[in-house]
Amino acid sequence: MPFDPLGFLTVAEGLAAGTPSEGAYRTSVGRAYYCLCLVARNRVGSPTKKEIKKHKGSHLAMVAKVRARDIRVGSQLDGLRKLRVEADYHLSPSEARYANWGANCRDARLIAQNILEPLRKI
Repeated sequence: MPFDPLGFLTVAEGLAAGTPSEGAYRTSVGRAYYCLCLVARNRVGSPTKKEIKKHKGSHLAMVAKVRARDIRVGSQLDGLRKLRVEADYHLSPSEARYANWGANCRDARLIAQNILEPLRKI
């Protein structure tokens, strides 16, 4: 039986609700993103090698595939992708808007709540 990506969203919610820490918030953002990324892949298919090359990466190619079906959902998925990149790769905020990890985590959860159902219907 294949893994249900919603399990990642459950983990994200649990981390966000637990003891507040930057590590928990950053990990929550990443799990929320990967949940929606996997849901998107199940709906629109994996990007081809050509799409990955064109968009300079598989995650940007996935966002482009979702945007082609629903620009609003694709744009919000891209916002969540950017938060995930910030969470995983930047030890210090790359921009002032990313300085508060509690707020970043709340933003990620709101994006996930807003686009999960529309994404499942694409």
